[in-house]
Amino acid sequence: MEAMFASASHVGRELLGLRELMREIGFQVEAPMSILMDNQAAIRQLETEGRMSSVKHVDVRMKFLCDYARKDIVE
Repeated sequence: MEAMFASASHVGRELLGLRELMREIGFQVEAPMSILMDNQAAIRQLETEGRMSSVKHVDVRMKFLCDYARKDIVE
């Protein structure tokens, strides 16, 4: 599951950059932008904002995704 959070976090950061680039060149960006994953355990962990306190670097990545999902930037 750690690899899934690392990948999703990386994709989320890339999406934010692309979103800002699209806005700068005049495109209307509809929110939220979707991140698709097939790991049901990781999806549940993100939806419930669960905590993996034993692995802090995973927790930071998960918080990043949860924060932007809560702000309707990604889903």
